[in-house]
Amino acid sequence: ARSQRQDTELAVLEAVYRDACEQSVPRLLTVIGDAGAGKSRLTAEFVDRRGAKARVLRGRCLPYGDGITFWPLRGIVGEAAGIREDDAPEAARAKLLATAGDADVADRLAAAVGLSTAGFPLHEINWAARKFLERLAVKSPVLAFIDDTHWAETAFLDLIDHVLDTAQAAPIVLLTTARHDLLEQRPQWSERRGASRLVLGPLSDNASAQVVENLLGAAGLPQDVVARIVAAAEGNPLFIEQMLSMLLDADVLRQVDGKWVRGEGRGDISVPPTIHALLEARLDNLGREVRIAVEPASVIGVEFAQPAVESLSPEAIRPKLTQHFSALARKHFIVRSNPWRGAAGSNRERRRESHGDLIANGRGAEHRRSAGPVGLPDPGRERQRR
Repeated sequence: ARSQRQDTELAVLEAVYRDACEQSVPRLLTVIGDAGAGKSRLTAEFVDRRGAKARVLRGRCLPYGDGITFWPLRGIVGEAAGIREDDAPEAARAKLLATAGDADVADRLAAAVGLSTAGFPLHEINWAARKFLERLAVKSPVLAFIDDTHWAETAFLDLIDHVLDTAQAAPIVLLTTARHDLLEQRPQWSERRGASRLVLGPLSDNASAQVVENLLGAAGLPQDVVARIVAAAEGNPLFIEQMLSMLLDADVLRQVDGKWVRGEGRGDISVPPTIHALLEARLDNLGREVRIAVEPASVIGVEFAQPAVESLSPEAIRPKLTQHFSALARKHFIVRSNPWRGAAGSNRERRRESHGDLIANGRGAEHRRSAGPVGLPDPGRERQRR
């Protein structure tokens, strides 16, 4: 269901996109907010709206690992060129060259995203990324969505600035999301010409109540339960979404003919006090085998490929991993990413809760074995991840 706040936020994104298209110029818009503030929901709706007319490309910054500086560029290049995870390096480079239309551009991008071992200065990689996006923007506007830029390396943030400052006659929208940490690390971020930011604050109590009513109102939940959900959510839309998922897990709610109704579960409806407590409760209610499946995924990172999870999982559950991942997707713990990037946790907070429990159980060695993408050169690496 729509809200006035959502309409206002979408209007900001639409205005930036329209400006880039009408003037054929690059624009940067960063959506900033705490975990669960609604960044993903807002940007997903906007991307869905514009997907029919714009060339939508996606990249994501990772919190730690080897070879991650240009990991978002890897996603963008791979999606644009139609590169698959199982493509041989030669085939992937051929796809990249065909899309880039310039051997110098393709060579530098291949080096940046791990398709070759050649080395190039950072300014040449920035140049190649800009030329690549400019070429794509000739046919249709480019909407490059980059998630979690608060985790971005300095070299990649410099690349974004370079595209914004130097791209010419090209309708390119760089849409990024970040937590407030980004502004602490880079206070002038989004203050240069052509850049802007949209800061998402917590929902008001009235807005939170509206979300609960929109999602759960038809189910006949007691008003005191609705009030407790609003109070515990503290303006966090993710809390409300996850509370709904917990009620579904317990069969307190079920969907019938498109409407939420009371289910068979008739016990007391417990409302955890915080989003972390809520996620912990949902993770605790997973079956033993499903929990064993999700723990290696949480070790690998916010993005993971199923073969990587299989390599860390007990042999007994490996044949059932596909089944377990389907169950996790139904319960909104994970979502599918594009073919070149594997599956991805649908929310960082969910991964954090599982990961904390895993480390507490003494499996930090797995974390060290699997941290980060394997085998990717990292010409822009400047610091060790926290």
